Amino acid sequence: YYDFCQDSAGFFPASWLEHFLEGSVDLLNIKTKRHKGEQIVNASMDRELKNIEFLPLLYDQIKEQRVITFNYLPFDEPMLTMVFHPHCLREYNGRWYLYGLAEDRDPAMIHVAIDRMASRPKICPRKDYVPADKGYYQHLFEHMVGVTHLEGHEPEWVRLRVHTKYMSRLIETKPFHPTQTTIEPFGEHEDGEYAEFMLHVEINNELKGRFRQLGAELEVMAPECLRDEMQTELNEMLSRYRK
Repeated sequence: YYDFCQDSAGFFPASWLEHFLEGSVDLLNIKTKRHKGEQIVNASMDRELKNIEFLPLLYDQIKEQRVITFNYLPFDEPMLTMVFHPHCLREYNGRWYLYGLAEDRDPAMIHVAIDRMASRPKICPRKDYVPADKGYYQHLFEHMVGVTHLEGHEPEWVRLRVHTKYMSRLIETKPFHPTQTTIEPFGEHEDGEYAEFMLHVEINNELKGRFRQLGAELEVMAPECLRDEMQTELNEMLSRYRK
């Protein structure tokens, strides 16, 4: 177990190790292995994103159930000051997000990207911490790809058609979501050669982004609203390239 922890240190952001192993022989050995290029478990994602050093601090405040405040810079909006009851951390595509309850926000239960924090989080000692309801995040993440939950949106059955054998095998071995099932194995059908898959997920930008990555080899068959959205986006993309 000790050897595994030493060798897999490259999988974790350096800020975790610097904080929790500060001053230890473990950290010295990890740094020595990294310097010599001897780590044998690594992550492909960037582990040095902006504000990555906040991770241990945020982890501690969640564990100790403390309310925090920080400045935050949303996309296309002025900077604001948030009073936040932190509940959990979630990583997606190499980027870290903090979930919790934000005071004076609608909806109150939100997530924020830690690289968009404009100040170091500080503790609000006179605020009573409000925890999440039991099982809230388990239910929230159950049908989610990525991090975005759209208020009022429920999971839907999505049917996908894949037009090459290679891509169908890839999707079988690396599914979009745990609910994914194969409803038509790859082969010859009356209307062409393909495989079909079903998954029960909440439709958000991250899911559509995963679909776009596969290009022409993947086709959304249902629901009709998602198929129309994908078609509109692809037509807009095609019109740009035609110019």
